[in-house]
Amino acid sequence: MYKSGESLLREAEVIFNHDPVRTFERVELPVKGYLKLAQIRGERNPVTNELKDSIMAEGLLYEPISARLSPELLKEYVEFTNELWGADVAVEDLDHFRQDDGTYYLIIAGNSRHQAFDELIDEGRLPQDQILPTKIADVSSVWDIISLQRADNIHSAPPKERNAMATVEAYEWGRKQGNWDSVSEFVNKSNIDGKKISTKVMYEMRHFANLPGAIRTFILGGAIPYSVGIEMGKGASEIRRYYAVEAGYSSYDPVKMTPEDKEKIDSLTTLALNVDCVRMAQIKEAGGKFTVAAGKALVQGTVERYKVRADDASVKSGFVDELFELADPLGLMIVNRRKELEEHAKSLIATNQGDTEAFIRLHVGQGQLSDDYIAELAAVLEHRVAEAQRVLKAADAARRNRDMGRTSIVTAARLAS
Repeated sequence: MYKSGESLLREAEVIFNHDPVRTFERVELPVKGYLKLAQIRGERNPVTNELKDSIMAEGLLYEPISARLSPELLKEYVEFTNELWGADVAVEDLDHFRQDDGTYYLIIAGNSRHQAFDELIDEGRLPQDQILPTKIADVSSVWDIISLQRADNIHSAPPKERNAMATVEAYEWGRKQGNWDSVSEFVNKSNIDGKKISTKVMYEMRHFANLPGAIRTFILGGAIPYSVGIEMGKGASEIRRYYAVEAGYSSYDPVKMTPEDKEKIDSLTTLALNVDCVRMAQIKEAGGKFTVAAGKALVQGTVERYKVRADDASVKSGFVDELFELADPLGLMIVNRRKELEEHAKSLIATNQGDTEAFIRLHVGQGQLSDDYIAELAAVLEHRVAEAQRVLKAADAARRNRDMGRTSIVTAARLAS
């Protein structure tokens, strides 16, 4: 059932504050027994070392909120988020989260706290069977799940990018259910505590939703400012269109593409934007003056180049013409773009006097760096043993979060030892 902004505010006050009348059921499960929104959205929820250190020193100050989901409700929500966020999560792959009674517990609020516990376990600072208590919120529909996320946002005032994801989910699900037909109608019905989301902010949120998941992870982790991410979201469509034209399509239309071509075009778009992300990080690490305006200008320049090429598909560089004489032009373009990314990454790490852990965790978690590259990086860092071990540990944790094997990490560890 659709809930107004006022009812969401009341719900937030009841759930997230101490209510002397209402008591909540609680559950205590191993940390690894809970599902996370980041897993369903196909993204990572980065956390700070400060939060992890605080948990080790002071324990859990506030319990996260979990929702108990039936298998049918989980399937419905996963299918919705797969379509919205471009994820490819299979419900069958989540069976190990299923409890004895057939239900699942999804962390709705306190995702960073849960992720911090998860990483502390991966780092060996907490035991594998660490228990985490959560307060249970009743849900019976996808809208209930979304409403609780928005209620949490009212209570905790999260960064703009996290609020954007919850708001876009609310808009898209309500549109599918016939609650509104346009952004303006949604804005008018989303009055929360006397305040409305502006139409401009709503369109910015939708641009953010248009980003590839890997790039959203950079923004969620704080590596790229949200406003620069919006600019990337605006331009992502032009980049996808360029690669679609190069592949022989008139535009980027997933319905008319082969699944293989769509996947390759999406990968190329991610790599193109990823290179800009690393270039921004290089400016910061080299001590250059990085501003939001400079970040936007860099992205706008990249997007304009793709737009011009797509507008005049007959004007191609010799490199592109040569590529398309081969059997798999998009595949080769992916290889070359990944090499370009890795060269930028090496340059960044060479100038980085601090910890590379966050950078590696993001890229390995996204699958943007190859096994061979991780091994090579460990060898390069051999003279900085402590940092090499942190890099390998970060890579190992990221891989395990993606249910990947550890063979390449073991090999890399030998190189670094």
